[in-house]
Amino acid sequence: MILRTQPMYQVFDALRVFLQENKAEELYRVEFATFRSRFFLYMPIELTQRKIPNQVKKQLVERMLAEYKKNPLSASDINLRIIPPAGTYGREVRLRFLSLLEEASAMNNEEKAVAFLIRKFVPQTFTDKKKVDKWIVLKILKRILKSILRRLACLDSLIDAALKTQTELICVDDKSTDSSLAILEEYAAAYPAVVRIVRHEENRGVAAARNSGLKIARAEYLAFIDGDDLVVPHYLDVSLGIVEKYQPDMVLFSFSSFDNVRGCDEHGGLLWPHVNFTNEYGNFSLEGLVTKSEDLRKLVFLDSQHIWVRIFHRKLFFDHDIFFPEGFINFQDGATVPRLSFFAKSIYVMNHYMPILYRTNVPTSLSFQGFDTIRRRTHFTYQAFDLLQTFLQENKAEELYRVEFATFRSRYFLYMPLELARRKIPNQVKKQLVERMLAEYKKNPLSASDINLETIPPRETYGREVRLRFLSLLEEASAMNNEEKAVAFLIRKFVPQTFTDKKKVDKWIVLKILKRIFKSILRRLDRERHRGEILMSSKLSIVIPVYNIEKYIKACLDSLIHAALKTQTELICVDDKSTDSSLAILEEYAAAYPTVVRIVRHEQNRGLSAARNSGLKIARAEYLAFIDGDDLVAPHYLEVSLGILEKYQPDMVLFSFAAFDNEGGCNKNGGLLWPRINFTNHYGNFSLEGLVTKNRERHRGEILMSSKLSIIIPVYNIEKYIKACLDSLIHAAEETQTELICVDDKSTDSSLAILEEYAAAYPAVVRIVRHEQNRGLSAARNSGLKIARAEYLAFIDGDDLVAPHYLE
Repeated sequence: MILRTQPMYQVFDALRVFLQENKAEELYRVEFATFRSRFFLYMPIELTQRKIPNQVKKQLVERMLAEYKKNPLSASDINLRIIPPAGTYGREVRLRFLSLLEEASAMNNEEKAVAFLIRKFVPQTFTDKKKVDKWIVLKILKRILKSILRRLACLDSLIDAALKTQTELICVDDKSTDSSLAILEEYAAAYPAVVRIVRHEENRGVAAARNSGLKIARAEYLAFIDGDDLVVPHYLDVSLGIVEKYQPDMVLFSFSSFDNVRGCDEHGGLLWPHVNFTNEYGNFSLEGLVTKSEDLRKLVFLDSQHIWVRIFHRKLFFDHDIFFPEGFINFQDGATVPRLSFFAKSIYVMNHYMPILYRTNVPTSLSFQGFDTIRRRTHFTYQAFDLLQTFLQENKAEELYRVEFATFRSRYFLYMPLELARRKIPNQVKKQLVERMLAEYKKNPLSASDINLETIPPRETYGREVRLRFLSLLEEASAMNNEEKAVAFLIRKFVPQTFTDKKKVDKWIVLKILKRIFKSILRRLDRERHRGEILMSSKLSIVIPVYNIEKYIKACLDSLIHAALKTQTELICVDDKSTDSSLAILEEYAAAYPTVVRIVRHEQNRGLSAARNSGLKIARAEYLAFIDGDDLVAPHYLEVSLGILEKYQPDMVLFSFAAFDNEGGCNKNGGLLWPRINFTNHYGNFSLEGLVTKNRERHRGEILMSSKLSIIIPVYNIEKYIKACLDSLIHAAEETQTELICVDDKSTDSSLAILEEYAAAYPAVVRIVRHEQNRGLSAARNSGLKIARAEYLAFIDGDDLVAPHYLE
């Protein structure tokens, strides 16, 4: 605390000298005094909130009193109107604080003055702690409740982008017995333009639910997402961009999974990436638009057949009469996706784009309720094999896809024996499962010569070595004359021979990860020659100081990296001689994203200011931003910021922020976020928003003249409602340059005062007409109508609300 208060007083001195040198001391006298009064409070508040030894407390108060005597402050020096009345640093606290300092500084005995301040600070200035604590708890609970009501993961991860892109969300309720249908109905009522509901009269399974949605879908392209999964914010933007540009028959991308019980943080800390269709061990690795028939053939019987990592042109379903096999409780995707892929003439592949967050470890789901999972899963897997084999025969492609289909079968044939090895299963059930598997194998034998071993990784759960041993055991068992002995032989041999070598598997996983990292580095180095050109074209450089924040730096970079790539924003990470793994993490990101991430390495620890200065010196962009490496940014930060820079070219952009507790954390929907409004002052004589210039009125006129729409809002004694009405419009109005004409019909409550606050805060869009007497609703609308400047007009009552997408 001593270290923190000392530089603060030095900053006051530096700023005072700066104002003197620029001959602006008198011009900014009140503003600077008000600023000092706020930060002067830091130390006494810390004294009340922490247990501090008396000797340290005494030193701090002595230093503060000396600073006050050097440059006194009083209530007359500061602008009290711009300070909120209550709060930790509020008007009442500051007045009492300055009064105590003034009284102490007048004492002749410094020791008595210090003792007086120490004694008086807590009981007089900050006693009402219970009220503050209660207020904080109530505010947090209110935010949590609002968050729960407003945010329900899957739909909320889609709804905003769906509104923007006019994407229809067809939700098929499969006769849910919980409140799922009620939730869907809430969303359909709130977002009727995009949410549609299909209701099943009985539970029919996931295949039937998808078919029901498929039959009423109106769009050209179709996607399927499970209701317990999530999508990343940019999923629709990216997907629709590809669909519009390339018009493929199918789009494929990868996904990440997360454990439903352990959860995952909002920055993907516990996400596990799955690259679905890049085959690092075989003779192909496809990316981008695939149109060659030999390459398309490789994408039909991929190991990963998840429906929700694909987007389909509707003709693949309806031109070929392909639907999901109803009655299957699993492997519906495996039975459907290969048939759709077979007819695709163009497929756009994105190996390293992972927009779907797949939830694992879910106790119940649409597919498996009420079934003996292992037995039924194996049964429907074999049924899918038969369905696909018949499909190939009907399309005279059995020989063409012989190797691919055999390799595909060998992978899914392994599911049941792996489950036998992993779980404690009664011997009778085990025997039934092995008998069924052996019968399936005899019906359609598989051997090493039938499959393409080169496209299978050498070691893993479903790897090359496991498959070869597995097929060898099956071949040996099928040759036995006695079926009972063959079954007993397989049960005895599966676990000890096929799946015991856990150390080897673990070692292989580590090697695989290292190999991926190395390949990524080599692949990215090839792009290094473009790096200089890209960085030179950056509009924004972000400087991120880093010192011993290994726990947080990944989350910080992850919250920026994708938008940085998209907008060519350079991220300059300055490692201030960290002693943990922070630098190693930065090097990983620089290797993975060389076009945007740059590293500056300090040879010794030099502090935050030196780190920022080091980044500042090498920054290449026109605009600069500074973000601490243990903080996060919202997904739209760069997009919004760069949009403002391009449109207005200001010298500076200011925005507010939200705080969250590092121990308690916050949910990904911001339920525990604490908003901080930095510079809009609702308590004083100014409230700024938008572009601030010396000639603001001229700017306002230009904006209003270019309005496409004028909204007229009659106002009479609606102080309870008018704020909500304006808040539902104001941000979209700014974005679309829509003028809001508020006509006050001689209100006798505080309605007019509220309008004046908004007009001061948003002068570019809010205009006020004042009636000298109450003249009624029609007259109010007519008054607004007469001064409206836009081509189109709308009328909204001041006690009503509009939906977020109304203006758009």
